[in-house]
Amino acid sequence: MTEDPALTVLLVAHGTIACEEEIPDFLRDIRQGRAAPPALIEEMRHRYRLIGGSPLLAHTSAQAAALAERLSCPVRVAMRFGAPRVEDVLSDLGVEDVVCLLPAAPLSVRVYEGAARRSLASLPHPPTMIAAAPWANEEPLVRHWAEALRLGLLRAKAPCQVILTAHSLPSIVIERGDSYQVEFEAMVRAVLAAAGLEGVIAYQSQGQSGDRWLGPSLLERMTEAQAAGRESVLVAPLGFLSEHVETLFDLDIEARAQAQGLGLEFLRLEAPGTAVGLISAMENAVRSALGGRQGPARAG
Repeated sequence: MTEDPALTVLLVAHGTIACEEEIPDFLRDIRQGRAAPPALIEEMRHRYRLIGGSPLLAHTSAQAAALAERLSCPVRVAMRFGAPRVEDVLSDLGVEDVVCLLPAAPLSVRVYEGAARRSLASLPHPPTMIAAAPWANEEPLVRHWAEALRLGLLRAKAPCQVILTAHSLPSIVIERGDSYQVEFEAMVRAVLAAAGLEGVIAYQSQGQSGDRWLGPSLLERMTEAQAAGRESVLVAPLGFLSEHVETLFDLDIEARAQAQGLGLEFLRLEAPGTAVGLISAMENAVRSALGGRQGPARAG
């Protein structure tokens, strides 16, 4: 492929806040316009204070810079919720431009694509958008997690229970046909096979609504590990590419305390960040999306 100056890659992550004052509006955005209860707002303030703020935007920007170097084309960053928004990031582009959407949520690509297309529709002369296909099983990413698991087990007290996690969703979402659970479980099988290990699935960070959420929860899995005589748990947050509140609080603070209460040593793998395996997987996903279309030249 040859370079195309009209091509831009858009890396879209979930979203975060820059300061505590943004929490009510951020939660309202996530809740589709419904105001969050005061207790939920205060709980989120508490969590962000404990972790010292979320590094999600900075980490996603670093991923974009690394990917841009691979692709030799611009890679911009937007958030599904909060700033920077898709429509603002792409407002200077027009009908002659092409945008390749790469969701930084490889298990929820279609959801992110739908949101991005709605955002683009608000622009007077939107660019053409091509979306990457679900890419959680890209081989470089699978290899990254497999190697991280093997190294992590060397630090764990035996016998250790390996637990692979993704963010939970309301059960109704899965019942309506979302492929999230199927794609996550396929990713887990691929990673465990590549690592030559056994492990179990857990869905973390369940919401605080009264709805049913996808499980089993991480606490349930750790309780099972303790009952089975395990000395430690090794948590691999496969569903997350960057550190943020769901890893820094939900895992490092909340789940760690729960594990210690069960008498278990708690270890968890870092999110990939700018690891070579992740950036290579992102590159593969973009190139596959572009196919035969004129696009970025392969660097080097």
